[in-house]
Amino acid sequence: MLIVFAISFAKHHAKYYAYHPKQLQYDIVSLSHLVKSIIRYWDRGHVAVPKTKEYVKYFQNYKSRTLINFKTGVITVETLSIAELFYSI
Repeated sequence: MLIVFAISFAKHHAKYYAYHPKQLQYDIVSLSHLVKSIIRYWDRGHVAVPKTKEYVKYFQNYKSRTLINFKTGVITVETLSIAELFYSI
């Protein structure tokens, strides 16, 4: 899933990165840090990243997240912390 996201993102920004290669390096490092932070709590197979029609927001130190699918209209709230379930919703 992350590879598909990275390829899609790079294709969408290809012309910009051709003129701003330092920005490409910065974005790769930033994405890498984000994924490492997420993987600390969520299993590799459960890492969610934004897509063209899907918004993903992590909060509570990456222990909770909200996914909004604009195509289907489905909103999903997930948390790894049962103790903080109330705050996640």
